[in-house]
Order: sequence, then structure tokens, then C-alpha cells
Amino acid sequence: MKRLLIVFLCLLSFCQSQSYIDFREINQDKIHIVIVTEQQERKEMMVKVNSTIKDIAKMIPIDFQKRRYNPNQVLHDGDVLFLNSKVPSKISLNEADLKELMKLKGVGKKMAQRILEYRKEKGLFQKLEDLQKVKGIGDKKYEELKDQITL
Repeated sequence: MKRLLIVFLCLLSFCQSQSYIDFREINQDKIHIVIVTEQQERKEMMVKVNSTIKDIAKMIPIDFQKRRYNPNQVLHDGDVLFLNSKVPSKISLNEADLKELMKLKGVGKKMAQRILEYRKEKGLFQKLEDLQKVKGIGDKKYEELKDQITL
């Protein structure tokens, strides 16, 4: 009988599952989320467990209201959010038309026309600083515009 019991215990020890639980995954304090902007840019982030969309909006400029997300929605590992940016897209000096150029803060119709005329006469802008070659745009005006423009 003792032999049978010993054999049974040996078999039982060999038959046990070799799986294990990685407690680091269970006790995680961060989760992985993906944010996709309207320009199809992907931003992957690690955020604290129980973070909400409102918490994300404090970290990066997003407009969760346009997508009708609940700002208090708790995020989960692997969530993908499709969000609109609060940051206005930059205006291209080489591609913008009159109306687009007039959207630049401090640029009216006359200044926008001068930018278009410069582009027509001299060709495409090679660097942002070339904008200062347009009549009426000096150092001060350029400093105001440089964060709003791109090539």
C-alpha cells in the first residue's frame, strides 16, 4: 500500500501543469494606449492605471468632445482613441492660397498677397526664415508667425 501511495504521489507531481502566473503583469501600474489623430498620426503612450480621457487631454492637446467621448471614461490596456487635435495645423508657405494665409494671426489680405507675390517671383520658400524677405515682415512679425507656419 505504501508503494502504491508513493507511485501515486510521484505521478501526481509529474502531471501538474507547468504554467505559472507572472505577478508583474497583474500588479502593473501602467497601461498601454494608442491615440490616432485626424492626420492618422499614431501616438503610443504608457499611462497610469485608471487614467481617464480627461487625464490624457491634460497631457496632450486633444479635443475629446468632438468625438463624443465621455471625459470620465476609464482607459484600459490596449485602448485605441481616435481624437481630433486642438492644435491648429500649420499653414504651408509653399502651398497655401490667399484665404489660408489670411488665417495666420496678424496676416491680413495685403500681407497674404505679398507672400503669394514673393512666392510667384522668387519661387518656393527654402526655409521659414525666408518669410522675412517679404515686405512688411520683420523680426518681430516673423517671431509671431514662426509657430504657425511650415514649408
